[in-house]
Amino acid sequence: SLGHEVGVDGPDDVALGPDGSVYWTDILAGEVGRLAPDGTWTKQYVADGVNPIAFDEKGRLFVGQAFFGDGLYEVDPELVNPARTVIPDSTTPPYFAQLNGFDFDADGILYAPQPFLGRIVKIDPDSDPADTVPVVDLPAPAWSVEFAPDGRLFASLGDGRVLAIDTEEATIDTVATIRGGDLDNMVFDRKGRLFVSDSNNGAVYVIGTGGGVRTLVKGGLILPGGIAV
Repeated sequence: SLGHEVGVDGPDDVALGPDGSVYWTDILAGEVGRLAPDGTWTKQYVADGVNPIAFDEKGRLFVGQAFFGDGLYEVDPELVNPARTVIPDSTTPPYFAQLNGFDFDADGILYAPQPFLGRIVKIDPDSDPADTVPVVDLPAPAWSVEFAPDGRLFASLGDGRVLAIDTEEATIDTVATIRGGDLDNMVFDRKGRLFVSDSNNGAVYVIGTGGGVRTLVKGGLILPGGIAV
């Protein structure tokens, strides 16, 4: 596990860089951290509430704000040069337009959920200004989207459903339902298995290519604010 000894204090999302470095967003500190393969670590302040983080196919690094803002930024993978603002923070709570766990397609277009607007959007990070284009409306808030190895887009919903999204036809299909789940982030492995986390209890589930669900990590008590006996 990675903790305070390498600068990990309040991690919310994580990504692996092309060189094997581990990157994470410390949401409360507004910082992006990097643990290099040689064990050295660095951090850079980007914006309050940095949350989703992802690399595109060219190795460019992007982070977004959530809960404390709604901006989108391109970050220097070395965490040296100042971040480039793609979408400025509106600075207007409650930040309905905020993005959450996002992913890039093969053409470098960013797909992201906007959970408080109930939809998935796409963004060309090189357009000026960067337009946020709706892709599909959803039946419940989505907290993460991820492209499968075959190019299909998937979304995890707060009501326990995992959806497959047809981005051309703007249609959705339920591929798995985890009863009582409050699904958050997810990632595919090279075999096409989908790993999904539960933000309510810390559980991790594995969804097979046929839609079967297996519990990889059992849930429990997370983020306790107080305790009494």
